Amino acid sequence: MRIRLISAAVGSAALLLGSVAAAFPAAATPAADATVRPAATVAVPYELFSDTRTAVLELEWDGLVPNVRGPSGSSSYVTLESPVPGTVVPVGSTVTLNTTAGSPP
Repeated sequence: MRIRLISAAVGSAALLLGSVAAAFPAAATPAADATVRPAATVAVPYELFSDTRTAVLELEWDGLVPNVRGPSGSSSYVTLESPVPGTVVPVGSTVTLNTTAGSPP
């Protein structure tokens, strides 16, 4: 094992930097093909006044999980959406759709 100390003046204070070089087992180093990827995100689509069936399919297509509160199917429509449309969320997030029976106004 090798120990090296480096000191440098920074303003009126002395900065002491230390490094230790030692042998680490191969398992302690990341694999050559390991990469850090940001989490996938998606903007919540605008589904207000869409029929519920279409809204559910579009959310699922975008990788989101719909949570329908109220009647479902093509004979109902979305009256409230949470989070609000345009909000950027991680893929796999739940989007709550409040629905009502009938045709949109």
